[in-house]
Amino acid sequence: MAGDLIYIKTELIEFKSKAIVFVHGMYNVEGEVLVAEGRMVGVHIDTQIRKAVPFPESILAAAAS
Repeated sequence: MAGDLIYIKTELIEFKSKAIVFVHGMYNVEGEVLVAEGRMVGVHIDTQIRKAVPFPESILAAAAS
């Protein structure tokens, strides 16, 4: 309801060479009730060739650790 306190929990679901997937959950503070959920997919795009390309090796290595 309007005015209720909420918090957002974000989880990394999947990390591929060219894409990353997150789920965002919105919870009501009172009762820890999930009130909304959204899924976001981010794709690493090369703006010059306008295609998906792999993340840089440094990012892939950091995600693997």
